[in-house]
Amino acid sequence: MAMLCTAAGNKLLFSNENKPVKSWWPANVKKMFPNTNEANFSKETIRLRKVMSTFLKPDSIRKHIGVMDQVTKHHFDKHWSSLDQKQVIMFQSLAKKYTSALSCRLFLNIEDPQVIAKLEKPIRHINVGLVSLPLDLPGTNFNRAIRASKKMREEIESMVVKRKIDLMNLNLIDREQLANAPQDLMSSLIRKNESRANGDCKIKR
Repeated sequence: MAMLCTAAGNKLLFSNENKPVKSWWPANVKKMFPNTNEANFSKETIRLRKVMSTFLKPDSIRKHIGVMDQVTKHHFDKHWSSLDQKQVIMFQSLAKKYTSALSCRLFLNIEDPQVIAKLEKPIRHINVGLVSLPLDLPGTNFNRAIRASKKMREEIESMVVKRKIDLMNLNLIDREQLANAPQDLMSSLIRKNESRANGDCKIKR
């Protein structure tokens, strides 16, 4: 394992990907996500990194400050304002709730507390499974993580199908409304994939 703590070290690593350094999937990930194609992993990782870097650039983050402020205020009003001075504060649990709410809003454009709570449990099992021994036996953390990853994929696939329909309808109604379309990561990935697919069709023609 090589640990690089400087910007120059990170630049050396990521600019020479698949040359002196090659990405690979740990055994846990391969078993938890059996559809993972290792041959295309590097290309997909680079593509996702480009999308993420665009999404997380300072200019892009500024666009989300209002949303982040709204989620933060809602979280404090709901979970902190009612606490009395003698009550024990479960800080880690509340911090996880805040992180889940903010992540779901920014990455998936989800605000419904019931949907967020529904996603929290499988995500928690997956996180535990990533650092567990890859023993797929009933009752083990890894077995729960495998089942959680399957459930999570089904949930995300359902969301992607619905979001595609929503974006398509928005585009058909009025192209000017695309400026007000969801700016979350899922929508951004869908639009980029659609643009790339349309570009490939034009080239083939």
